[in-house]
Amino acid sequence: MTAISTPASCSIHTHSIHCDGKDTLADMAQAAYEAGVKYFGFSGHSHTLLPWDEGGVLPADTSAYQEETQRLRRFYDGRM
Repeated sequence: MTAISTPASCSIHTHSIHCDGKDTLADMAQAAYEAGVKYFGFSGHSHTLLPWDEGGVLPADTSAYQEETQRLRRFYDGRM
């Protein structure tokens, strides 16, 4: 049986504490998984400083953000 993607099963525009969000990547992924989301992704703001984005951008060194997203990708592999 092929999974059908619906708006309720997909969330790919999420912001975390790494930019202007309020939750950790792990907390958001867990909440999405528990809610039955099948396709989940992170989308932090660019690390490029723009006047209208002040205070809400990723740090210039995005390695911690990237490492965490990859760790969560491996953790939820095959489940979400």
